[in-house]
Amino acid sequence: MATMNLYAELLSELGTIGNDESLLRKVLSAVKALKKEKETRHTEPPCCYTAEQVKQRLKLTRDDALHARGISQEEAERLMEEMI
Repeated sequence: MATMNLYAELLSELGTIGNDESLLRKVLSAVKALKKEKETRHTEPPCCYTAEQVKQRLKLTRDDALHARGISQEEAERLMEEMI
């Protein structure tokens, strides 16, 4: 029932600005932007890793840091170049 009330309120507000073309264009643009944002949220995965994969990687990184294991700056730069 709340949806019906919101719809009625929306139509009422649109009726009050119906003669202002500039304002109608802004409202239409905003509605389209909201719709696109919602569609984007539902189609794009938030992350490509599971929580368990992230935890495993963090544990490995922590262990490496605690044992002073790592790579040289040159190696890091080479890896970064490969990623780009």
